[in-house]
Amino acid sequence: MSHQPPDLHRALLRPPILHLLRAAGFHSTKPSVLDTLTNLAERHLLLLAATTARYADLNHNDPVPTVTDLRMALAECGSLIPVESATEEVWREELRVPLPEMERKAASGGLLMGGGGGGEARVRAEKRKRDEQDVRDVVGFTGWFEGREHAEARR
Repeated sequence: MSHQPPDLHRALLRPPILHLLRAAGFHSTKPSVLDTLTNLAERHLLLLAATTARYADLNHNDPVPTVTDLRMALAECGSLIPVESATEEVWREELRVPLPEMERKAASGGLLMGGGGGGEARVRAEKRKRDEQDVRDVVGFTGWFEGREHAEARR
């Protein structure tokens, strides 16, 4: 066995794979199965890292990725499935009123809620709704990951 970094990284990836298998209820495995799963995990991590770096370079010409870069890479690699299709997202953006315009209408009194209240509350509610929509897929992913199914894997 050579002592090159890929071999070291592969060897360091084996214990987490074993831990995940044990958490999923598998108490033994063949070495070939473990090697295959480790190889798949290694390839997926390399793909995710390369895609994140590519998005960091494309989005802001910086080698340090942001959360947005990682989110886009997760979606491209199939780890994070968007809640809406691209078409639905485009139509939603086309049809909704821009926030600065809503704020102007609220300030002038032209944006009133059904009960005759101020438009500022509606603008705040719309901002909160849009913020929740922007991170809905990430919240769903973290909820799935932190759920009951993965309690043993996180142990």
